[in-house]
Amino acid sequence: MVRRLSASPKNRSLWPRLVRRRQRHHARKIRVQRDQHRQQQETEQSALPTLFYLQVVRLLIGLLGASVIGGTVLSLLPASPLLVQKSPTPIAKKLVKPIVFQKSNAQLQKKLQQLAAEYPQLELHLSVLNLKNKEAVDLRGTSVIPAAATIKIPILIALFQQFDRQQLRLNEQLVLEKSMIAAGNGDMASQAVGSKFTVLDSATKMIVNNDNTATNLLIKRLGGQNKLNAQFRSWGLANTTIKTPLPDFAGTNVSSPRELAELLQRIDQDSLLTATSRRQVLEILGKTKTNRNTMLPWGLEPKTKIAHKTGDIADLVADVGLIELPDSQKYVVAALVIRPSGDEQAIELIQKSSKIIYQEYAKPVKAIAASPSPLAAPVP
Repeated sequence: MVRRLSASPKNRSLWPRLVRRRQRHHARKIRVQRDQHRQQQETEQSALPTLFYLQVVRLLIGLLGASVIGGTVLSLLPASPLLVQKSPTPIAKKLVKPIVFQKSNAQLQKKLQQLAAEYPQLELHLSVLNLKNKEAVDLRGTSVIPAAATIKIPILIALFQQFDRQQLRLNEQLVLEKSMIAAGNGDMASQAVGSKFTVLDSATKMIVNNDNTATNLLIKRLGGQNKLNAQFRSWGLANTTIKTPLPDFAGTNVSSPRELAELLQRIDQDSLLTATSRRQVLEILGKTKTNRNTMLPWGLEPKTKIAHKTGDIADLVADVGLIELPDSQKYVVAALVIRPSGDEQAIELIQKSSKIIYQEYAKPVKAIAASPSPLAAPVP
């Protein structure tokens, strides 16, 4: 029912007020609607970042799930040779227990003792390990004596073990400092301070040229002598110790023939390094130039392979090598001779010891002619 107003004078005075009231009501309604619309827009705008981040999170979760599934599938497939070649250098495998040499060659022991008796002024400290027959021969083999330059063998192995553990790079540049320059063999000492050498180049010079400066450069890069000695202990070397930088003319850096021999045996056994590093170590040791043909190699026939390191100070000469015959016979010799200062007969004693050992293990046994070896002339 619609209420109508009469046209009386009283009602005519109420009409404008009624109109104004309706206008105010309508304006208020419009404001409310406008406010509600504005709030809705603000709400939608504020929700946009949240929705964006939510979508990103969902996408990441999806990718992660796909990668997990993909990784599981790939792990079940055989490895591609290309992928293996591009993978990072693996960490060296866990240490393998060294070979136990339970047998002794009494005949060889007697021959070496008789030879040593011919040089009463010399002390022959010798360890022989036959890796095929698993027999050992020792003459004062456990004596702790100066190592001379043969201490560079464990330094070389420590370098490649750190390389296997990705603690250094072979192409890494080392800077020559004045404190590292040392007398002796090699040409690095003549280079200017600040000169740069790669780790691999330094290692090669240390062994091949017997470079003492290269050795000092590497000792610092490998963490110093204390860290290296700790690394030697982790291999089971109880006595091999670096006490002073090179050159060590006083013979303070020490080892024993048995420890040096067992170290090369373990390199052959592939228990300290990866196969790649093992090959590089033996390749470097196979290029030794200093005194190459004057000690262990002198007693070998030409086709015999040897990877070795010599040492020479006033009171001691040494040669430590891994020897492989053509018939796959393989043995290690660590021969260190304490001598009166500069006595050349110590070199001759190592030569003759090498010949006796070779004759014992060469199959078929061949007597080496009394004339000089084709590799080198004997020392007078």
